[in-house]
Amino acid sequence: MVLDRDFLLWYRCPSAITQHIKVRRLNSKVMILLSFIYSDCITDQKNPKKEEYGKENLKQMMLNSVDLFPLEIQQKILADFETHLEGKPAGNGIKVIVIKAIYLNY
Repeated sequence: MVLDRDFLLWYRCPSAITQHIKVRRLNSKVMILLSFIYSDCITDQKNPKKEEYGKENLKQMMLNSVDLFPLEIQQKILADFETHLEGKPAGNGIKVIVIKAIYLNY
């Protein structure tokens, strides 16, 4: 199942952003779909050097976390985000939801 904007509006979270990553294993009939719903506070948050965490950094974290469980992916992203902040307090509204689906293609 892929969540779309209607789902997000139903939850009254219009500022949330969705990102979908599809990974197909080579020589395998397994496809993994990761869906991320996150607040823009994560990608827009700046560290003391005034550098944003950024969408590319978040996307790279997602790609490097494909083999983990959803909770582990969420924890890894939030830990990396905290490291990025270098001790600076995070703003309000930091949210990350991870949904993982595994498809077997026969």
